[in-house]
Amino acid sequence: MRYAWRGGVAVLTAGLVLGLMLGLMLGYAPEAQAQHTWSDDFADGDFTTTPPWAGTSDRWTIAPLEGQPALRTDGGAVADTVYLATESPVSFGSWAFTFAHVDVNLSIFSGARVFLLADTAVLDGPVRGYYLQMGTNNSDEVRLYRMDGDPQTARTELGRSAPVLDGTDNQLRLAVTRDPDGTWHVRINGALAFTATDDTYAFSQYFGVWAKHTASAPANLYVDAFLVSGATGPLSPDPLTVHGAEQVAERVAELALSAPVDLRALAPGDVQLDDGTPATAITAVDDGRLLRLSFPEPLRGATLAIDRLRDFAGRELADVQVPLARWPAPGDLQLNEVMYNPRVDRFDPTPDQPSYVELVNTSPHTLSLRALRWAGLEDTRGEADTLLVGQPFTPVPPGGYVVIAAEPDAALDDIPSTRLYQAFPDFPWGAPNVTLLTLARSTLGLRNSGDRIQLFGGGAGAIDAVTYAPSWHHPGVQQTAGRALERLHLDRATDDAQNWTTSVAAAGGTPGRRNSVFLEDPRPLTAEALAVHPSPFFPEGQGSERFAVIQFQLRSPVSSIRVRIYDTAGRLVRTLEEARLVARTGELVWDGRGDRGQRLRMGPYIVHLEAVDEAEGRIETHRAPVVLARPM
Repeated sequence: MRYAWRGGVAVLTAGLVLGLMLGLMLGYAPEAQAQHTWSDDFADGDFTTTPPWAGTSDRWTIAPLEGQPALRTDGGAVADTVYLATESPVSFGSWAFTFAHVDVNLSIFSGARVFLLADTAVLDGPVRGYYLQMGTNNSDEVRLYRMDGDPQTARTELGRSAPVLDGTDNQLRLAVTRDPDGTWHVRINGALAFTATDDTYAFSQYFGVWAKHTASAPANLYVDAFLVSGATGPLSPDPLTVHGAEQVAERVAELALSAPVDLRALAPGDVQLDDGTPATAITAVDDGRLLRLSFPEPLRGATLAIDRLRDFAGRELADVQVPLARWPAPGDLQLNEVMYNPRVDRFDPTPDQPSYVELVNTSPHTLSLRALRWAGLEDTRGEADTLLVGQPFTPVPPGGYVVIAAEPDAALDDIPSTRLYQAFPDFPWGAPNVTLLTLARSTLGLRNSGDRIQLFGGGAGAIDAVTYAPSWHHPGVQQTAGRALERLHLDRATDDAQNWTTSVAAAGGTPGRRNSVFLEDPRPLTAEALAVHPSPFFPEGQGSERFAVIQFQLRSPVSSIRVRIYDTAGRLVRTLEEARLVARTGELVWDGRGDRGQRLRMGPYIVHLEAVDEAEGRIETHRAPVVLARPM
């Protein structure tokens, strides 16, 4: 008997009818899913066609077993391991065959395996799948094993029969069924021998036989009358989906899937980047649920285009477009908020806060966090503690937030129990533009006296860095514990002390949301060389109204500036810059305080800017008014 195929579905032949009957008799009822049946009784005297068996084919032959043709080992007079495999996608259903040994005792040196499911046709190396073993360690049982790779170290016994293979001559008819829930039944000569449960692997590509023989018994093991019938892969109603794609090396990306896919239906050229670059190689890992894609050049595309994906259940996805999360380049992922001194007091009924760091994706690309880490301050030996914070397949969309928080006790499947939820109930859980990375630590190790956070990813060089200090808090805030440092503007330098101040949010911070002190993009200057806004501004107010933004536009491409603020009596109250080299355009921030950090009176003030272009010998001076006010 043979199998027949039309349009990828098995035709109802005599073999299929027999397979369905066998499945029903053994307790397996196939579901409404693509069914496959194949058989081989070697009656044609050929194991190279219909179906084709491949492997160490020169060491097998067709020989009579009780007057009927059967597949038999045919090795030389040396100890050897031989195998043959044929394509078989059946992973749930029934497998039946005959096994015999003649004039040989089975032992660790002489025995056979029949691979019911295998991910490779090379059965003398690492395999992922299941097999029945006849003869091992001088025992006479039939055993069911799961193999997870290395045949020496990665196999698990799932069940065994009573001794049924004693002596030198035995012939058994074996039948195995596997139910959709992963329950296995092994029958020997019609009687149930044992059951087992395992659902680790839900796909198959090959069925095969493996034999080990001694020099004195190279032609004594037989297998025959194979009949295999069942479903082609997981019996899940869930659709085939793509979980994500991300860069894992300079020229390598990984694609995560909900189910194993059949690589035989996918060529490297079927996968391309949006710049037209095709993949050069595709490798399946993690039981086929993860595809590793290699490209000829460093990854520059933002999307993976895939012609078609097909899993072992026959489910397909066509014309797949997947955003590719790439390694962040310097400046792509910027530090935006730091809670280095959270409020923690077990005697205070106020919820304890976690320490956290917030980042923002300022690039136009989806970014990968797999390799994200940060380094702190260097010690006397020039070494810095490094904290690994990244996780696989945590893409960050353009404009998205990343919150890295210390959560020592609570699991994320119990959100209300987390410190983040209790301290910040407005945190946007599940928002598509917010990625939460939690670390099972009591703190992130950020020093209250000041520290450095230098971000690194998979690529070369630092992504961003800041060296914060307690003095960066607003002078008017007496108690800084429980209040985060927030960044004012993403277009200004991360490490600029004037670009950070104390959060004014009632909860003490705004993780996953726009900063409470965020400054809007400055208005473009036209004819003005110096402008200040808002005016009036309110140092004790809320949000962007707390600061005066001073914009300048100079004639020279590079100048040294001095910026001072005077009251209406001409008294100097604050020096913002004494001699700093700047480009033609820029901006500064004034918090309404004097040089000693004191509060200044309400009223009008004058901003005086002097710029010197030493190369051209040019000096320019500009003034602009601003009003300091306080809420009534």
